[in-house]
Amino acid sequence: MGLFKWIVFAVVPIAIGIYVVCFMSEDAAPPEMVERWWGKTAKSDGKEDATVRPFVVSASPTTLKDLQDRLKNTRLPTSLEGTQFEYGFHSDYLKQVVEYWRTKYDWEKFQAQLNSLPQFVTKIDGIDVHFVRVVPSGNVG
Repeated sequence: MGLFKWIVFAVVPIAIGIYVVCFMSEDAAPPEMVERWWGKTAKSDGKEDATVRPFVVSASPTTLKDLQDRLKNTRLPTSLEGTQFEYGFHSDYLKQVVEYWRTKYDWEKFQAQLNSLPQFVTKIDGIDVHFVRVVPSGNVG
C-alpha cells in the first residue's frame, strides 16, 4: 500500500503537470497582466511613456512642520536591559536619532543640496524611477 500512495501523491501530480505544460499551454493565450508584484496597474496598450523628465525635491513648510510634530510625538518602547542591537534597532539609540532629526537636522539645507544635482524621473515597468545624473568632470581613469 505504501507504493500505491507514493504513486498517487508524487507521480500522478508530476505527470499531470508535464501534460499541462507540454500539450495544453501551446494553445492557451497568456493572461493579461493587470496585477503585478507592486500592486494593481491599469491595462496598458504596450506603449509606455519612457520620457525623462526633470525633477525637483520640494517639501513644503507645512510638510516639514508635520514631520517635526510626528517626530516630537514619537513613542518608542523601552529597550531590553543589557542588550545592544541583538533584537533589532536599539530604542535608546533610536531616541537620539529622532531627537537629532527633530532639533538639529537642517531639512531645507539638505533639500537645497539635493536640488543642486541634476535629477530626473522616468517610468520603467509602470513605476516612476527617480535618478540623479552626474557626469564626472576632467580626466577620469
